[in-house]
Amino acid sequence: YLFLGVLLVPVVLLIFVKPRFQPEVIKEEPRIDLWMTAVEVISERPVFGYGVCRAEDTYRKLLFEKGIVDKYPCFEVVREKGRLLDTHNQYLQTTLDFGVAGLLLLLAIYLLPVFAVRKENRIWVGMLVVLCMFQSAFDMFLTGQFSMLFMSLMTVALHPDITAPLPVAKTDD
Repeated sequence: YLFLGVLLVPVVLLIFVKPRFQPEVIKEEPRIDLWMTAVEVISERPVFGYGVCRAEDTYRKLLFEKGIVDKYPCFEVVREKGRLLDTHNQYLQTTLDFGVAGLLLLLAIYLLPVFAVRKENRIWVGMLVVLCMFQSAFDMFLTGQFSMLFMSLMTVALHPDITAPLPVAKTDD
């Protein structure tokens, strides 16, 4: 538990000290508008979503209609070159594409490795999963630039040496 406490201190300091997390800066953060728009689109088809291609079209259209793309200078490449724009949140993007059914599958993808490993390794794999789940709240972790990192971490976490049962010592009788 001491190790978890040591990990928690930098996170708390980061939130309270880093300028990006200050309330006046958060108001100007485009992710808030992206997330609110995603929730609005999700509410129209919450159970099974829109499907991958249709979700992007519907989401992008609403972002332009609401003026969100024009509001932020960082979206210049979206305006001028027609680049795709995701929700910057794996949970919202998955729900937008595949609905609550897809969100439940996503959560299973994250949580099942914790139960697939030996009991004594669950804390470490659990911490790794929490890290991945936290990152997913702020970016696309499974389908974006971090997907290879996630797959590599899960490959290491689910390596047979970690998941295999411990050998039982044989006694000479």
